[in-house]
Amino acid sequence: MRPLASNSSFVEILARPKPLLLTAGSKTELGIVLRNKLSIPLSLTPAIELEVGGRTCAVTVLSEVRVGPRSELTVRAPLSIPRVAGRGWLVLLVDGDASCEARVAVYVAEENASRPRLRALLLEGRRALMGKSRLRVMPVKPGLKGVIWRAVARLVHGPLLLVAGGVEAVERLRAGERALVLIDEGDGVYRLESGRLRRVLPPPPPQASLEEWARRLIIALLEHDAGKGRDYVLVWRGPPEHVRSVEALAGELWARS
Repeated sequence: MRPLASNSSFVEILARPKPLLLTAGSKTELGIVLRNKLSIPLSLTPAIELEVGGRTCAVTVLSEVRVGPRSELTVRAPLSIPRVAGRGWLVLLVDGDASCEARVAVYVAEENASRPRLRALLLEGRRALMGKSRLRVMPVKPGLKGVIWRAVARLVHGPLLLVAGGVEAVERLRAGERALVLIDEGDGVYRLESGRLRRVLPPPPPQASLEEWARRLIIALLEHDAGKGRDYVLVWRGPPEHVRSVEALAGELWARS
């Protein structure tokens, strides 16, 4: 085998569509695109490997194909997924006249596992947006009695988002139909339970693209939820493009599941 180059200047391999969620014990078929960047034809042998927990647990090697100069060819690759679950990688390999490798982050879920439900909460100053609902932001300080904020709530039209700096500030507050309580720890994924939001995951570090950033966030959420199907909220103060990337990827994923 020639030395591998990560999608080199000679040849490129990618999955189309790029998988994110796989199911343990199932069989799937992946679309693999081979792209020849040279002005001569290439004979290539594609293969895919599934890594979960640092171990290779499934391998598919396809027959050799010939890809014309400066063209691409799509082949179908069957993959039998063993009964393992967790965060992993789909490794795409090419050997032959040129060699390269590409890695796709994936999550393998247990069979019949429930999907987590994720919404977004955009914060900007004293205003917040969750879906089509606009919320008025009200900071909460330690010692604030429930009777006080309920009196304020009656004076403020529309739903409220009570933002507290810690658990001690909201111990005596009860979330109601018109109020969410955010125990603020910065941007990230929060668990929504009984009207309160508590952070369970920080945002991923910056990635090469917003799509890859959103992919890492959703995989981390799938791993955290572990098939329980709970409610979560992405709290975000940064550029809305990040939230749109997450919503687009999550929407496609849930629609296919």
